[in-house]
Amino acid sequence: MKKYMALGFVLVCVFSLAACNSAERREEDSVPASLASFSYEDDYRLYYDDAGAETTGFLNIDVCSIDGQASAVEQAENECTIVYNATSEYYDNQAEMWRVDFQTIRREQGVVMLVGTRQSVYLDNDGITHLIVYHE
Repeated sequence: MKKYMALGFVLVCVFSLAACNSAERREEDSVPASLASFSYEDDYRLYYDDAGAETTGFLNIDVCSIDGQASAVEQAENECTIVYNATSEYYDNQAEMWRVDFQTIRREQGVVMLVGTRQSVYLDNDGITHLIVYHE
């Protein structure tokens, strides 16, 4: 009887560990997938020569690992130069790049309106800024 109980305990432990590991992988994989996506390559081509784009002189030049939306916003705030009251976060799985948009929104009669300038900060998973775009 003790052998069967020990065997049952071992099997429960093995299956529990396997379930935990697969749940962790699903959770990690779902974080970027749950975000709105964008194409860094397309945005880079669109804005690189734009007068409202910066491609050098960034503050985020040291590695600071980005592990989710909150840390992406926190790191991107170092580059933000506008007044804002809202952010939107996007992730490009292929390029492993984040885009954090800083903007000011106002609600009038149930309608959300974008007010003023919007700033997009593009950074990689290491927290290093690659591009900043100012939108009028």
